[in-house]
Amino acid sequence: LVVGNRGLVSIFSVRFIARTAVRLMGPVLPLFIQSLVPPTARVATIAGLISGVRAAAGAIGAVTLGRASDRIGYRRVLLACATGTAILYVPQFFVTSPWHLLILQGAVGIVMSGVLASLSALLANLAPEGRQGAVYGVDSSVVSMANAVGPMVGASVAAMVGLRASFLLTAGMLALAAGLAWVLVPKSEPRESPTG
Repeated sequence: LVVGNRGLVSIFSVRFIARTAVRLMGPVLPLFIQSLVPPTARVATIAGLISGVRAAAGAIGAVTLGRASDRIGYRRVLLACATGTAILYVPQFFVTSPWHLLILQGAVGIVMSGVLASLSALLANLAPEGRQGAVYGVDSSVVSMANAVGPMVGASVAAMVGLRASFLLTAGMLALAAGLAWVLVPKSEPRESPTG
C-alpha cells in the first residue's frame, strides 16, 4: 500500500536525491577546507565550526520554515528551499576562504531545513490512516540508503574530478530534486485542525 502510493513514492524519491546530495559532501568538506588554509591551521577546528554553524542555522530554519510551510503550503516551501539550496552550492565551487564557506554553509543549513521539514510534513499529510508507521519506516530506510550512498559518491567524484566538483554535483542533484518535486509531488495543503 505504501510503495504503491504515487504521491508517497514521489516524496521518497525527492528525499533520497536531496539527502544523497547533502551527504556526499561529508568526506569532501574537511579535505576541501584543508586545501584552503595554511598547513599550520587547525583544520579539524575550522571544519567543526562550519558544521556547527550549519547545524545551528538548520535548527533555526526548521522552526521558521516549518511554520511558513503550515501557512503557505508544504510543496511551495519544498520547491523554494530545494531550489535555494541548489543555488547556494554553486558559489561554494569558487570560494577561496574557509570563512566564505562558513557563511554559505550556514545559509545552506537554513534553507535545507525547509526541504526536510516540508518533506516530513508532506509524508504526514499523505500517509494513509493507520499506515503512518509503515510510511515512516520506509522513509527511514530511504534516508539510511542515502546516508550510505552519498559519501561513496562524494569520495569517488572528488578522487576522479577534484574536490570542488562535488559542490557542483550537489547543486545539480538538488536542482534535480526540485525538478522532480515540481513534476511529481502532488499539491497538498496543510490539514485543517479540528477547531478550524
